[in-house]
Amino acid sequence: MEKTEVEQIEVEGLPTTRISYPKEKSIFYKLCYLNSAISKSIAGLKKNFGQPDLIHTHLLAQPSLIARKHFPKTPMIVSEHWTGFVNGYFEQLPGFKRNIFRKSASRAAAVTVPSVGLKEAMAGHGFNANLQIVANVIETSSTEASLPQDRLEILTVADMHDHNKNISGSLEALASVDWPFRFRIIGDGEDLATLKLKATKLKLDSHVVFEGRKSNPEVLEALSSCHCLLVNSRYETFSMVTAEALAAGVPVIATRCGGPETFVIPEAGILIEKDNPKQLQDALNQMNSSWMTFDKTAIRKTFSTKFSREKIGQRFLELYQEALIND
Repeated sequence: MEKTEVEQIEVEGLPTTRISYPKEKSIFYKLCYLNSAISKSIAGLKKNFGQPDLIHTHLLAQPSLIARKHFPKTPMIVSEHWTGFVNGYFEQLPGFKRNIFRKSASRAAAVTVPSVGLKEAMAGHGFNANLQIVANVIETSSTEASLPQDRLEILTVADMHDHNKNISGSLEALASVDWPFRFRIIGDGEDLATLKLKATKLKLDSHVVFEGRKSNPEVLEALSSCHCLLVNSRYETFSMVTAEALAAGVPVIATRCGGPETFVIPEAGILIEKDNPKQLQDALNQMNSSWMTFDKTAIRKTFSTKFSREKIGQRFLELYQEALIND
């Protein structure tokens, strides 16, 4: 892509304006051309649809600032998911940027976060805002595949950022087991080559498959053909894939890393402490010997409705109504 592009499309029946711009361009380019495209797009929205009654943005700072600039008196809801609030990245931002985040949050009618962990982290960083916990909507699939009986099929879905996802720790734990398994890893990122090399050094090449990035329908299909999902993260604000696995009836092994521990129950999986190789090895051994005892139908029934569009949508509707009443 050589220049900023604006297209008018329809997404799930809703008119949508999509602005795309070259990622590698300078800040000067973004300030001039991107801001110009945004201003023109919003002018078109005002012309076609008039003034909005309420705005719902995703992520604090830039998206919320843009909305506030063009609609200064319109009530706004913000949904925030950034792992940076829990893994130390927020503290590394310059002070003026941290203050922009806080100011943006304080001016919103509500800021929704998907977990208690993220809410507590933001409050600890001085966010004086109406923080509301609203879980993410999870896509589900009714697809079921026959599972092999001669090995444990383990799946991890994650960006290859080992500092956060600790996939290297998963590889080390699996290198110590003495039973047959296949470890499928879906995702891409900066540490992919390093993790492939580590798998080779641990002599896991015949057991580990790096499958690259896949679409969400492909991930749901992969979930249907595994015995368990493994989430060995150090930080999560929710963990979409954990919820997707449970909604598909797939038991999980997950760390208490800020998200999964708020909804994973003993009937649906095994929770362990992060950066604890012994607990991870024990959980893998337990899953290998007892995966067939998990009631997939019961797990699916519990979680397919817990994170449904209808349930989460109703909660957002309540927040919208509160924002309009209190405006």
